[in-house]
Amino acid sequence: ATLSQQLDQVLQSLREALQLPEPRSTPLSSLVEQAAQKAPEAEAHPVHIQTQLLQKNLDKHTPAGSRQTNYMGT
Repeated sequence: ATLSQQLDQVLQSLREALQLPEPRSTPLSSLVEQAAQKAPEAEAHPVHIQTQLLQKNLDKHTPAGSRQTNYMGT
C-alpha cells in the first residue's frame, strides 16, 4: 500500500473511533476523555491506537535528518 493509502486507512479508523462512544464526540473531547483514563485504559483507547499507528507511518516516510518536533508526545 502507498503512503497515501495507509494514511487514508488510519484517518478512516480515527473517524470510526471518534464515533464509537458518542456520534457527536469531537476529537478534543475524545482526547480529554482519554487523558482522564488510567494508563492501560488510555493505551487501549481506539483514538490512541490509531494515533500511534499514524505516527509510525509518518516516521517511516520521513527522512531521519528532517524530523520535526514530536507534538504528539509519543
